[in-house]
Amino acid sequence: MTLAMCLPHILYGVGAFVAKWLLSDVFVYIASDVPLLECITVFGPTFHTVVAVQRYQHLCNVHRKLYANDPLVVEDDSPPCEDNERRGVDNYDPTMTKIQLKKEEKKSNAHLQKLLRYWIIYGLVISFGKLLIMLPLVCRLVSKIEDNMIRQLLLVMFVWLRYLPLPSSKQMGKTFGKHARLYSTNTIDIVYCNLVQPFLLPLANVTEGRKQTRGMIEFFLAQLETFLSVCVFMKALRAEGKEQIVHVVTEGLALLPACITLLMPSMFTAYGCVYVGGFVSTANSAKCDDAIVKNDKKAAFISDDDPKLLQLRMLRVRWLRYWCVYVNVLFLLARADSILAWIPLSTHATLILLVWLQLPAFGGAPLLYDILVTEMSGFGIIEPDESFDAEKTLTMRLLNRMSTSGFEKEKNDDVGHEVEIDDAESLHSSRSNKDGIPLEKRAVMESSEERETPTIMESAAITN
Repeated sequence: MTLAMCLPHILYGVGAFVAKWLLSDVFVYIASDVPLLECITVFGPTFHTVVAVQRYQHLCNVHRKLYANDPLVVEDDSPPCEDNERRGVDNYDPTMTKIQLKKEEKKSNAHLQKLLRYWIIYGLVISFGKLLIMLPLVCRLVSKIEDNMIRQLLLVMFVWLRYLPLPSSKQMGKTFGKHARLYSTNTIDIVYCNLVQPFLLPLANVTEGRKQTRGMIEFFLAQLETFLSVCVFMKALRAEGKEQIVHVVTEGLALLPACITLLMPSMFTAYGCVYVGGFVSTANSAKCDDAIVKNDKKAAFISDDDPKLLQLRMLRVRWLRYWCVYVNVLFLLARADSILAWIPLSTHATLILLVWLQLPAFGGAPLLYDILVTEMSGFGIIEPDESFDAEKTLTMRLLNRMSTSGFEKEKNDDVGHEVEIDDAESLHSSRSNKDGIPLEKRAVMESSEERETPTIMESAAITN
């Protein structure tokens, strides 16, 4: 059974090697000159993640409508559902029964789990790649490898990770017995469970600290909350400000080592960017996925509507939104790297941007995610909502502003030209009316004077 499960992966590796050997030029062209790698690793997963998150929001609202009168079900007051209601989307499907809803929710949660695990693997690969490039000794060895070869390896790896056709667990169970259903045949699950998860979960525990450190952190947070409560009582601070400060401090403790690098040169701040954008986010995402898996097993015996489980699933949606924004921002920063290298403190600004994206109290990732979804709806990449207005997209605003500014410039030029003509006419009339003679009479007099006045040649002829 083990050999049968490994056979598709072995055949894929042999096929990739043969394709590289026989069609070397075509392989290099596809990997280097065509943006196929970016489409497979960034744009395609972003599209699937946005669609999956919207589908999950739809099912959340259907769930609330179906179980509105059920006192045993806790209503899900999650932000995505509230966002959909604020947008005016009617997510209630009267034809969907509770059994169908359970099946759709199960499929949606499995799809979201697969997407989150993919983003964790992608973030870890990119973070390790950046870290190897920044290390002084390793950088010399990596620099000897051509960029084309690295892109070819990444293309082969991510095609294997996402598009390798494999039999499902049910098919494996029919072929090798019921015990084979316990083993996942998905490539992402295989890589995540055997390689990534054993590394990231201890890293997440390290970022939280040991028991003594946790006790000190809890004591510090308790003292800070007491001090802020006194400030609120003395009306020196609002209650909303107190909650926001506590939330930022609690969420930002793991980012403290990276924030210290803001006081250092850019060479050290670059390590802080990798730590914040890559390792901390992947560790927290892996911790969220592990907590959901453990609570899913408990929910199988208790209820799928456990408030803690619903909260964890919404936390997963938050991380999926963050990854959609982070990878696209990372793509834009990589394209502008040659320009940013000439700007002072650009690395420090990048670190501040990543902290702003990751901390939920600042709302950076949700803001950019909404802009991304709006732009994708405006270009027709995803299906827009009923309340969608194309004029509100960022692209249309820029186009309208550019067209309006161009029209106003042309209008101002025309007005200025007319003013110049009027000024010239008024100047000419003021010069002509100095002695009180009308303009028409003065023009006739000037023409007659010109006729009566002899030229130099005529005067010379008369004297001769």
